[in-house]
Amino acid sequence: QVHDRLREVLRPLHLTDELAAVGLTELLMPSTGDGDRSFQFSSGEQKFGLIRRYLHSVTTDRPAVILLDDVQWGTEALAMTLHLLSKDEGHPLPALLILTLRDEAIVDRPVEDAMLDAISANSNATVVSLAPLGAEDTDELVREILYLSSTLADEIEIKSGGNPLFAVQLVGDLVDNDKLQ
Repeated sequence: QVHDRLREVLRPLHLTDELAAVGLTELLMPSTGDGDRSFQFSSGEQKFGLIRRYLHSVTTDRPAVILLDDVQWGTEALAMTLHLLSKDEGHPLPALLILTLRDEAIVDRPVEDAMLDAISANSNATVVSLAPLGAEDTDELVREILYLSSTLADEIEIKSGGNPLFAVQLVGDLVDNDKLQ
């Protein structure tokens, strides 16, 4: 069903070859290796080339914003980013790629760190480092956005150390554990 639906979606994008439909199906729903599908990408270049073709086809009328979150946990998203940046000559991809990572998580990941260095060195890449929120901003997040009492807000502010994601996760954990309603 996914394969058939993809062929319908790809037709108006002029991606009518079977490789596009089968390859994108494999990306969306990887085969389990039980012989359920006969297609396998022969290389990362083939996979990323297909992704690039698809992205070019969907960005003919307007650019795309592509968010790759927590890229420190794997090389595939970083390899795809390197591929997209390196194949830019002559046919730039009208897209903004946003990659997020946690600095503390990359320390023990030398392969991913080297790939990030290569991405950062690309002339089309801009690195934006975000510092932790200041005390006033953390206070606003915790008190006004998350609607917490001042005692609990103070505790969350201290524990989060200015990391907004961690502050939200701490509150989520309190809710999940029925300690906050």
